[in-house]
Amino acid sequence: MTQHFSQSKAFRDLGIFTVANYSEKRAHELFCKARWGGSKIVTCPYCATVDEHYSRRKRRQWRCKECDGIFSVTTGTPLADRKLAYKKILVLILFFVAAPRSEPVNKIHSLMKITMRTAYILYGKLREALWQQRDVTPLTGVVHIDGGHFCGKPRRANKRKRITSLAVNSRLRNRKASIAPLQKGEKLESWNVKKLKNRRVALVMRQLAEAPRMGASRTRVVIVRAEVANNVIDAIRANVSPNSTIMSDGSPAYTQLSTCLRSPHDQSQKCQGNELQAGVELSFAVFP
Repeated sequence: MTQHFSQSKAFRDLGIFTVANYSEKRAHELFCKARWGGSKIVTCPYCATVDEHYSRRKRRQWRCKECDGIFSVTTGTPLADRKLAYKKILVLILFFVAAPRSEPVNKIHSLMKITMRTAYILYGKLREALWQQRDVTPLTGVVHIDGGHFCGKPRRANKRKRITSLAVNSRLRNRKASIAPLQKGEKLESWNVKKLKNRRVALVMRQLAEAPRMGASRTRVVIVRAEVANNVIDAIRANVSPNSTIMSDGSPAYTQLSTCLRSPHDQSQKCQGNELQAGVELSFAVFP
């Protein structure tokens, strides 16, 4: 079984004791190195002049030689106008990235001796920075796509009743409309129609990394109302580049991606047109 990245040595290259032993000067130098590559030649965020600007060491600021603007390493970033020390911000960033889902603010605010609102706002700024730096280019190469259905399931009374075929079909239709389609002359129940309006499908598209055993390198999530061909095609055209290979399940929503789909279980088995034989668990399609 492939080792998870959180269990690897590369994930443990920086620990809490290392950051806690940093001085404020060292923490400030790390911020400068991350933004400009150093603390001597920096870029003015107002006029974009790259020079060895006048340093204000006590305030850890610079005055631009061109426009006389006063700036710091966080000017023009989501961390602008911060009040916390650089060292504390580094520790909070470590808490943010170390845990799989980041440490909750109601846990770390007491460890850092700051208010919960301060930790909550800083976490929001970190998420804003990640959102601004995200890669918006289309996915390429081999892309895995699948949909997760959320909401739209009605609450039933906690009573034991004798199950009927009608109730079974109703529950299946709640989970996914394509599992148990309506027969001719049948109608959805009124409560079922109302609940299904709140159903949302999260289409997850993941680009496989080129290096072996690295899993996916990029992920995109699109929210749609139903996992049907129109919604799937629109989402793929907006997020996947042409001539990419799409890998998905055997849902009818993905059969229009290519004129030829094949099954990994039988390399000789092929489907022409938009037809897909039953029993295919994994489909390959070249996005035109």
